Amino acid sequence: MRLQLEQLKQKLEREGLFDPSRKRALPPLPRCIAVVTSPHGAVWHDIQIVLRRRYPYVHLILAPARVQGDGAVESLIAALEAVQLDGRAEVVIIARGGGSLEDLWCFNDERLARAVFACRIPVVSAVGHQTDWTICDFVADHRAPTPSAAAELVTPHDRFALLSWLSGLDHRLHELMHQRFERAREQVGQLAHRLNRAAPRHRMDNFRQRLDQSAQRLDRALVQRLVAERQRLQALARELELLSPYGPLARGYLLAEDATSGSLVRSVEQLALGQRLRLHFSDGRVETVVEALHREGTGGGTHG
Repeated sequence: MRLQLEQLKQKLEREGLFDPSRKRALPPLPRCIAVVTSPHGAVWHDIQIVLRRRYPYVHLILAPARVQGDGAVESLIAALEAVQLDGRAEVVIIARGGGSLEDLWCFNDERLARAVFACRIPVVSAVGHQTDWTICDFVADHRAPTPSAAAELVTPHDRFALLSWLSGLDHRLHELMHQRFERAREQVGQLAHRLNRAAPRHRMDNFRQRLDQSAQRLDRALVQRLVAERQRLQALARELELLSPYGPLARGYLLAEDATSGSLVRSVEQLALGQRLRLHFSDGRVETVVEALHREGTGGGTHG
């Protein structure tokens, strides 16, 4: 089975399916993310939890598929095609939890590899655990070591970009409300002109008064709606500030992530000597290499 896998890998590599130059960048602020996975496993739940915490404003689509056994390859291809036909998703995650080589074998199928290669939107492969590699991982535009890491990968890392996006929404809302107000005012003017030409004089004053009252109510309603929407956007911005993992950086903390996979480092147990890290500060970031490990409470450490 491993020989068969290696032969297929070499064949697809010769055909250019693994070529780094064709791999697409992820959208910086996706409005819609699709997930191809089983609706019954923990993977779908874990991805929702991560996205709800890091990027709660995104629209999430589940494309259900079998991820193991007979019919899994056909099911995965059909789900990937359904995402493209739907047309809303800007990036798609193909995900499955860990398992044996046999359990993950459908992700080594040549048919699925070619379907991923032909996909019209960027694909992130998140199959198995960090040590598991499949053909799907090599063909996809990006590979994440776990489904949860894939959810982190497709979400924006820059809170200022999110705030800029919210500001743009506020500006667009203001423009749309202004356009609607102007159309309503124009319609009122046209009705007044028609009444002036068709209605008897003794009814004109009454109609004009009613039109004035309607225009005033419309003005008040539009202003109230605009104020309410502005307040909602401001509340979203405040919530974003609280949810952002970068908030503590301004208070002197730093955020560490693996420089290769982009995964957050929460414990010294995740580190190894010589591992490259990316450290985020409030005003920038640096890269470093682990030269020594000191575990609290163990009475010693590992030095390199």
